[in-house]
Amino acid sequence: MQPTTFARTAPVFFQRLREETEAYFKENNLRKTGDWRLYLKTGILLTALATLYVVLVFFTPSSAWIALGLCAIMGVVVASIGFNVMHDGAHGSYSRRKWVNEVMGHSLNFLGGNVYLWKLKHNENHHTFTNIEGMDDDIDIKPFIRVHPGQKRYWFHRFQHVYSLFLYGSTYLFWIFYNDLRKYFSGKVADATPMKPMSVREHILFWASKVFYVGLFLVLPMFMVGVLPVLLGYGVMVFVAGVVISVVFQLAHVVEYTDFHHPEMDGERIEGGMGGASGGHHGQLRHAQPGMELALRRAQFPD
Repeated sequence: MQPTTFARTAPVFFQRLREETEAYFKENNLRKTGDWRLYLKTGILLTALATLYVVLVFFTPSSAWIALGLCAIMGVVVASIGFNVMHDGAHGSYSRRKWVNEVMGHSLNFLGGNVYLWKLKHNENHHTFTNIEGMDDDIDIKPFIRVHPGQKRYWFHRFQHVYSLFLYGSTYLFWIFYNDLRKYFSGKVADATPMKPMSVREHILFWASKVFYVGLFLVLPMFMVGVLPVLLGYGVMVFVAGVVISVVFQLAHVVEYTDFHHPEMDGERIEGGMGGASGGHHGQLRHAQPGMELALRRAQFPD
């Protein structure tokens, strides 16, 4: 597959989007980076995560149902940290200070992922090549789920509305234990996108954070609580986190009035200039995650 390129036309859409975005922040007297509300939300989420972890690991409830309920709540908290803390930090829009953005972005490493890979696949690939088959990794969940008209259709796709929710629940687990490793060893962010070389520091951070995550969320809890209870509780936590993550971000893709591009069918060049591919695909997020719509405006133009 040839790399997708953009036609060299005046970026009218992108210029208009920038003007509207600048006007929005100016008219509403808003900073382009986070303020005390985001910092308060961060404190609440991190405190909730720490509290849930301590209770479940060191003061495990005698009732299995209560423990599993707390694990489910932890799944929501983990997903919310991704949406509200890591996302803005990795986009450079959490704070005016670069080091603060780096720290908040690396909350993903604390939760088992890798912010270096995420920046490549999300900031560069997803926002540049939104809904383009072979380029946007966010829609690469084939063959199990078909979300792009250019993806091969199988007989079982007629039932994907039935089983998709269960597969969504595996998103977080596959992300940290399979997708990151596949990108790391293949050297590709997506089918047609080579990955930029990682520095020695990034290699060390990649493996150190994976080991740390396994130790913190699996090994230590197993030592304190037992293997089977931890596997069950961890399964509930990652399932809930996966469903929340998937449902929210599917609203950025599989909705009405969304354009899909397939290089092999539509050609490798996109008319309308860079920015045209990513326009108008996040409109539904305001209903799914409070603050995400504003975060996306900050993410598009953090400066």
